[in-house]
Amino acid sequence: NAAHLMLNNKYKSSNMNDYWSNLGTTSIFKNNTAWGNINADDAAIYMEELYNYYINDNKYNEELLSYFDKSWKIISTPDNNIRIASKSGWSGASLHDVALIFDENPYTLAILSQRGYTDYQNFFDTVSTLIYEFHIEYWNQKKQIFFAKNQLLRIN
Repeated sequence: NAAHLMLNNKYKSSNMNDYWSNLGTTSIFKNNTAWGNINADDAAIYMEELYNYYINDNKYNEELLSYFDKSWKIISTPDNNIRIASKSGWSGASLHDVALIFDENPYTLAILSQRGYTDYQNFFDTVSTLIYEFHIEYWNQKKQIFFAKNQLLRIN
């Protein structure tokens, strides 16, 4: 949050709003607070931008991602060996987390809740696991279709 305030002070919320709006966000800085608003689409866009920065080979990409690696994580996967870079946030009953999950086919996951601190971990674990399982099955299906098409091409 300190970094957010520093960026806001240096670049002003109107410039930050323009930057993120040009990337397709719709909710940040729609009210006059230092923190703005967030929705799941915007959160995913933020993490996709982090991922795009990370995959561009520059001297700061690993350092930047390491800050997200070390943050408090609520989103998880059943495989503890998968790297997760996340940013959580909370205020009152709102408890959110957005993450880059670096499995074989990286993906973003944003979970926004009004659960506060009551039984939030079970909720986040359940949603994270369901999405992870869906993601794995999706890619397994894509691979099967790809291999089946290649087999047909070889037969023909």
